[in-house]
Amino acid sequence: RKDNFIIEGIHFETGKPVSISIVNGFIRSINEIKSLKDENENLFVAPGLIDNQINGYANIDFSGTSLTSDGVIDAALAIWREGVTSFLPTLLTNSHENLVKNFRILDEALKREERLRESIPGFHLEGPGLHGGLLQGSRVEGCGTTHQNGTAVWGAGSCAAAGRS
Repeated sequence: RKDNFIIEGIHFETGKPVSISIVNGFIRSINEIKSLKDENENLFVAPGLIDNQINGYANIDFSGTSLTSDGVIDAALAIWREGVTSFLPTLLTNSHENLVKNFRILDEALKREERLRESIPGFHLEGPGLHGGLLQGSRVEGCGTTHQNGTAVWGAGSCAAAGRS
């Protein structure tokens, strides 16, 4: 990985050509320039995108039964190539066992890869909606919440997320 380089492109907001200096992986400066090199004439530069719900990417399903930490890392690399710099991997309503297993796998991937820790601020657990006291939207029969005195209470699935959910 190159940590020191210069990117030229059209600034997304001003429409003017800019030169961006990257040093040790961080933006050191952004300067307007007179013109771009021909190969950069259609390159726009902008802040990274944030996606608060990604169920999976590049054939990796974050809720799937075959999720691995390598798969999480591969999905993140593919997501970054699309311009998304921060995202929340999303687990869908599922069995308690699968939620716990996949939260642990997501956490393992973050422990293995520092860039993931910088890019993934948490995990998103998409659960069923409550409407009129009825559980709706569950993707797996019998999964989701239990009701205690009319209050929805999530199970221990988020415990495996090491405080990131």
